[in-house]
Amino acid sequence: MKPTIGSGRKGVIVDLELETSPEIEVPMKTEEVQELTKDIIENRMGLKLDTVRVVIQHAPYPKGTALQSSTIVE
Repeated sequence: MKPTIGSGRKGVIVDLELETSPEIEVPMKTEEVQELTKDIIENRMGLKLDTVRVVIQHAPYPKGTALQSSTIVE
């Protein structure tokens, strides 16, 4: 994980870059990370949170592993 923290007009801005295993569900993991970040920043640190941006990249499949079919959601 690579965090970048900054300040905005309404509070703290957090950018997180994550690398996950290929089988992780991105929307669910993004929501989980955002909620955890909000809890830490606001409840534990006592700061006002403006924005949390999460970028998730998948680690490559191990060599020799067949790719499963994927679904594109728009």
